Amino acid sequence: MLMCSMNYTAIYIPGLGDKRKFLLWLQRQLIRGWRFHGIRTELFAVRWASEASGFDDRLEQLLGRIDELAEAGHSVVLVGASAGASTALAAYATRKGTVCCMVSICGQLRGIKKVPDPALDPNPRFRVSLEAMEKSLTTLSSDDRQRILTLRPRVDAVVQPDEAVLDGASNVQMPVVGHLFGIGFGIIGEAQRITRFIKSRNK
Repeated sequence: MLMCSMNYTAIYIPGLGDKRKFLLWLQRQLIRGWRFHGIRTELFAVRWASEASGFDDRLEQLLGRIDELAEAGHSVVLVGASAGASTALAAYATRKGTVCCMVSICGQLRGIKKVPDPALDPNPRFRVSLEAMEKSLTTLSSDDRQRILTLRPRVDAVVQPDEAVLDGASNVQMPVVGHLFGIGFGIIGEAQRITRFIKSRNK
């Protein structure tokens, strides 16, 4: 089993709203609260609305950052919210020998066929990210999946709750309704659960 250090850094990957500076700022502020649980955080924006051809470069930059942190002695955790979960999973599968564990908050984990064109067309990189995720799913072992935590609300009109779970992972339903509220509750209300999950993988 992968051995993790006690020096944790979570890379948070936001969803399709990453072109809105206020939403990025807000999520950055919210995840900073994890420092009180011993988790350092940083935000990585995919820039979904940019040209699809640039997704591979962004993924490589994310992988490079994972490697930098690991080489510096950090236990790296990937956290993907909504669309960001697809990129987090693709990166996790590529660096599963390096990344301590992964968390999906309201993430679309059932593939591209479940996502309507109105969500894909304005966000070319989301389509590529979902394709990368679908390929990655086939490479995950049972042990790999046990290092993934998924959080979903009871009701979500954007990502259906049954599309936000992953076979073999720790799948948790949150006591809330709504996509954006689910993401916010996941970051704040589930911070202790996330922390416990991360540290439980340090064995």
